[in-house]
Amino acid sequence: LELPSPQFTVTLMEQGRGDEFRLMIQIADIHSGRYAAGQQSEWISSGADLQELVTRTSAFIERSIYAELRRSPVGKNPDFEKLSLEGDYYLNRLMPADCQRALGAYETLLAGTSDNATAWAGTALAITYGAILGEPNLQRRKPAARVDAMHAIALDRWAAHSQLAYGTVRGFIDWRMEEAETYLANVLDVRPSCPFALMGLTLGCWIPRGVIRQSVDHLREAMKASPTSLLLHYALSMALYFDHQYGPLQT
Repeated sequence: LELPSPQFTVTLMEQGRGDEFRLMIQIADIHSGRYAAGQQSEWISSGADLQELVTRTSAFIERSIYAELRRSPVGKNPDFEKLSLEGDYYLNRLMPADCQRALGAYETLLAGTSDNATAWAGTALAITYGAILGEPNLQRRKPAARVDAMHAIALDRWAAHSQLAYGTVRGFIDWRMEEAETYLANVLDVRPSCPFALMGLTLGCWIPRGVIRQSVDHLREAMKASPTSLLLHYALSMALYFDHQYGPLQT
């Protein structure tokens, strides 16, 4: 099984009981060596087919790791708003060096407020986009993006920023585009003109499988709400190129 986080090791034990068996899990943080408090377990029917068994076991591991991630220490940072805005500003510039600056702002924020899902999502996005853009330091930190996105999901699973970070990581770090599409679409349900979600959906998920005209329409609609967004301008220009609408590219 592919573990949902490289931060933990997982030990699974099996115990039979009639037509069921019991999965017991012990989780250890590989950085500190600390074991999760208590031992979690789940009963699964031995008659389940292989796919159901794999799905339920994977979900069980993810739930257990999420529970452990929630144990992050809580702190306070009086500069929260300033650092958050600084990180967002640099991230939206979407240049390699600016992704590094955004990461620095979010990490400074987390140094004093480690229970903030928005900041964990920000670090995941900064690393992912910086790696895509070829920033060497951030390319080496791609595994950390996965961990940070899981922190955001663990702290605030249904928040738009958490869904955006996890979907982006699943799509552009893990290349699980179907799963990424689900998370990014969830973001648009809450923030219909979110530039990062639209860019990920159109350029990463839809256009590669030929859903081009729908991509153009979505991006044009979003630009009515955010006409100055450079990210939307870039995504729309790429969508128009793939739709062979070369005339509008000049504007």
